[in-house]
This record gives sequence, C-alpha cells and structure tokens, in this order.
Amino acid sequence: MTSITWLPISLSGSSVTNVNVENPQNGTYISWTSDKNRATVVTEPPMEQRIGCWTAPGFGTSYGSVKPNTSALKEITPDKSSCVQNVSQLVLTHPTPGKEDLGITTIQGIQVHGTRYTHTIPAGQFGNDRPLVHVEERWTAIDIPSLNVREILDDPQNGKEIRELVKLDRNEPDPAIFQPPTNYEIVPVAMVPCSSR
Repeated sequence: MTSITWLPISLSGSSVTNVNVENPQNGTYISWTSDKNRATVVTEPPMEQRIGCWTAPGFGTSYGSVKPNTSALKEITPDKSSCVQNVSQLVLTHPTPGKEDLGITTIQGIQVHGTRYTHTIPAGQFGNDRPLVHVEERWTAIDIPSLNVREILDDPQNGKEIRELVKLDRNEPDPAIFQPPTNYEIVPVAMVPCSSR
C-alpha cells in the first residue's frame, strides 16, 4: 500500500490523497483519490493466462514472453545498408558511478546502513559547460532491507531533495485501511491482453 498526500498549491485549495493497494493473494490492484468518491479495482488474469503483456485503463504489466517466432523476426530485419552508418557519434558515455560506504548509524530509532552514489556527467555531454555532479545518498534499515529511512538526492539540474521516514509502526495494521471508504463507488476493471485493445 502506498498513500501520498499532495499539499494544496494555493491557500484556497485542499490537499488530495492518492492511495494504491496491491494484493498479490487475490491478484487485485485498488486505487482511489480523496477528491473523488470512486475506487478502481483492477483484477489480474488467471494464473495460467499470465503470459506476455496485459493492460487496463491506466495500468499495464508484462508477465514474461512466449518463445519468439524467429521466422517472423527474419522477415522484418532491415537491410544493413539502410542502417545509419556513423552510429558512434550518437553514443553517449555513462561513467560508472562512484560508490561510498557511509557506515552504520541510527535514524528515528532505526539502525541503518548508508551508501552514497556519485554520478558525474562530463562537460559537453548535454551542452553543459562544466561537469554536472549528481549525488544520491540512501540510508536503509538493517532489519528491513527494502526500507529506505532517508534518501538525499542532490544535483545542479533539479536541486536538493530529502525524504525521511517520520514514523514506523511495526504492529499489525487494521485491514480496513487497505479498503476504500465505504461510501465510494467501486469500479471493477478486468485486464485484457495488450493485442486485443
């Protein structure tokens, strides 16, 4: 479940909360926003049909591909003489980012391990007159490896952004929070193969 609240852009506006819930047990994705009394419930195809691309309005996924038809691929392979000859001029270099271990510390009472990644775009790569340095710092909970407790993104193109966990409740949540409000209209949507749309 992901719940994001967008603050109003003016004093007369109001905040809007967007909620997305994925339930892998029954193969559903539920989404709703606080400014509409409607929730969309997307249902995945049966397990035995989960091959290739499937889609629904505003949602799509790929379950892997079927063995390709190589004879069909040969038919659409272009003649090499029609390809661009001087491709080397179009290739952009992407230097390996620097990686720095920041060690272990405690943030919000959670023991975390930090890593800093530094990406440098050389001068002239995108018309820039000097190197552009992008720094990304992640502090990940040691006992919950998928939980980023603090993220710091800093680069000259987008400025500095800091995201930090402010509360962690390890108790079992109320199942009701994973359901849209009771007064919302429920709109069921079934996924279909991409080729049939």
